[in-house]
This record gives sequence, C-alpha cells and structure tokens, in this order.
Amino acid sequence: MKQKLSVVGANLVFAAIVTGYFVFEIILVILRILLERVYGSEFVKFTVMDNLYYTTLAQFILLLFPVLFYSFARNNDILKVFRLNKLKFSHIVIVALVSIPACFAAKALNTINLYMLQPFVDIPEVYLPVPGNISELLVVIFTIAVTPAICEEFLFRGLMLSSYEIRGSMRAVVITSIMFAIYHFDITNVAGTIFSGILFGYMVLRTNSLYSAVIAHFINNTIAELLIYRSGIEYPVPVVVSVLDFKYSLYYLLVSLFLIFFLMKLLVKVTQGVYTPKPPIARIRDDFISVLSHWPIILVLFLYIATIHIFY
Repeated sequence: MKQKLSVVGANLVFAAIVTGYFVFEIILVILRILLERVYGSEFVKFTVMDNLYYTTLAQFILLLFPVLFYSFARNNDILKVFRLNKLKFSHIVIVALVSIPACFAAKALNTINLYMLQPFVDIPEVYLPVPGNISELLVVIFTIAVTPAICEEFLFRGLMLSSYEIRGSMRAVVITSIMFAIYHFDITNVAGTIFSGILFGYMVLRTNSLYSAVIAHFINNTIAELLIYRSGIEYPVPVVVSVLDFKYSLYYLLVSLFLIFFLMKLLVKVTQGVYTPKPPIARIRDDFISVLSHWPIILVLFLYIATIHIFY
C-alpha cells in the first residue's frame, strides 16, 4: 500500500543528512590531524582535487541513499514523489536557456551578499577546485555539476518539495529553497542559493518534472566552474568585494533578471495545463512557526549557526 508523504518524515531525512555530513566532516578533520601527528604532514597532504573524490562519494552515500531508502521504505510512489516525468523538447530548451542568465544572477546576488557582509564578519579565503587540464575539468564537472544535480535535486525538489506541497505549492518552493541554502552551510552564498532554489522549484512545478531542475542545476554549476577554469585564478584567494564590483553586480543582476523574466514567460506559455499548483492552507506566519517549531529543523539550524560561528 502506497503511503502518503509526510512533512515530518521529510524533515527527519533532511536533519539526518545534514547531521551525517556534519559528523563526516568532523571525522575527516580528526583523522587528518591524527595521521599528521603519526606520519607527518606530507603523508596526508590532500589537495582540493583529491577531496573531490570524497565529496562525490559522500553525496551519493550520505545524500541520495537516505532519500531513496526512506522513499522505498515508506512504499511511496517514486515516479510521483520525484516527478520523474518526461520533458518536452521545448521545455528542455527553455529550461536550458533560463539557466544561463540564472547562473549570472545568482553570482551577482552572492557578490552583493558578500559586499553587505564584509563590514560585519571576516570572510575566510575561498578554496575552489581549479582543474589544470581537460581531464581534471571533466572530473570537477562530474563532482560539482553532475553529482549535485542528481543528489541534491532528489532531496530538495524531489522529496522535500513534494512533502511540503501540502502547505501550498509556492510555499513549498520557498521553504525548500531556504533549506537548500542552509544545507550548503555558507552565509556568503545564501542569496544566490535561495534564488536558484526558487527558480529550480518553480520550473519543476511548471513542467511537472524533476528533470528540469536537474538540467538547470547542472548547467548552473558547469558554467560557474568553466568561468573559474578560464579565469586562471589560483586558489585559495582572499574575498574582497569593492564598490565597483558591487555596482557591476547590480548591473549584471538587472540584465539577468530581465532575460529570466522573458524566458520564464515563454515557459509559462508552453506549460499551460501541465500542472495545477496547490493553494496555501495557512498564513505565512503560521507556516513559519510550523516549520521552525519542529525539532529536526531546530537541530539543523543549531548546526548551521554553530558552523557559521566557528568559521566566521
């Protein structure tokens, strides 16, 4: 017998995944410290590229596996929960086109976010994987574009979005987008991540297919990595956003939003009747209290605040 989706269950899965990642990172740090003391720093000298393999494995084991295990254990309708519906060619084209300016809009929002944070917190240096050749570039794209596009979307625009739709479709999009940002544990990219999450979620609703978010997420992360690869910047680098950077970001944001608006109008037109969104069942204030009062979400917020306090 197929069981109904549960917000409580989805929150438990989300909290378990976040806690699992938190513990996993702590274990890696402790293990590295112990190995350095026994064998010396050169023996355990990990590069950013080396860590990509651990990141890929962790995403499938600590993220995708719990989501699928929970869904199969509850005997959920997998095709319905994850909206594994085929996309029309026109939908694919528009989703792909939207993803290009969306990437630049998210990047601009993150730059603006950084500019606003600078007076209040010390922004740590950025460690990003910079491939030295095409082979390394393909490895990086698989790790930070293909893997998250599958694993993260199955959680946030799959299980979480479908579970929270009981509170209204657009409310579910916003709530899961905020959770998407929290999951990344980085206050420097909160604005861009929430924006991307809302856009991904809305496209999933319009097309009634998770594949639209998978495509958009993949393109977004791939463009971001290609820009890093072409820039030739050597990481780690200090993060400083000048007034000029802030002004350029506002310009890029406005242009990107204009293009996104135009393309989304096309998507709305070609997806008429594909899916009927569910209306909200409560006031925004009631939804806010309902989400924040559940202990798994309280636990996640505690871990998030603790991490921010430690690293910032």
